[in-house]
Amino acid sequence: MLPERLQQIKRMLLPYHSVGDIGTDHALLPLSLARSTLWSGARIIGTDLAPEPLEMGTRNLFQQGLEKRVELRQGWGLEPIGTGEVEQVIISGLGGRRIVSILERGSPEQLEIKHLFLQPQRDLLFLRKWLVQKGWTIVDEELIREKGNFYTVIRVDWGLEERRFFDWEMEIGPLLIGKKEPLLSLYLEEKVQEFYAILEKIRRRKPGHPGEKYWEEKIYRFQGVKQWLFPQKNL
Repeated sequence: MLPERLQQIKRMLLPYHSVGDIGTDHALLPLSLARSTLWSGARIIGTDLAPEPLEMGTRNLFQQGLEKRVELRQGWGLEPIGTGEVEQVIISGLGGRRIVSILERGSPEQLEIKHLFLQPQRDLLFLRKWLVQKGWTIVDEELIREKGNFYTVIRVDWGLEERRFFDWEMEIGPLLIGKKEPLLSLYLEEKVQEFYAILEKIRRRKPGHPGEKYWEEKIYRFQGVKQWLFPQKNL
């Protein structure tokens, strides 16, 4: 069964449009797309650097009779994708900085890729700021929780006008804030507890360290956003 974090990406994709899944592993997402009539006429490509997961993915395709619906290619990042082959690309399960390195090296705009669906595990501020600076527009964000972990899916489109955001918005998620994503209250609370743990560790090991102020400000900021968005949960 497709994990919920991948199901969320699938729900956000543009049906009938060609798609590339970068770092596809066992090709679970391409397999799920191939079984859907919404992608019956669309090109589906999965890529991975390691040959072993692609071999498993190939076996799964043949077992389900979908070997003609999905192309699996070995290679790093976007390198196996040709110009104009896919309109939308998925990159999930990697850190934000790793995703940036893939995009910098792969130049998706030159490959005529119009939509990116990204699910970074960390460094979301770094990733969002880089995307906006390079001309991508954040058009949708979704937050889900699976097995106690939070996952954010960010959709960005190429070449649209992007308004300016503060760093604190870019770290939390400007569209998650804008639509008051219900899970955001719990997410912010867990982040505050995480920051408190880091702050207490610094205070025990290095009292008076400059890092104390940094984490105090982050706690204050995240608590403030939670109180602003969800005042009824702070009573």
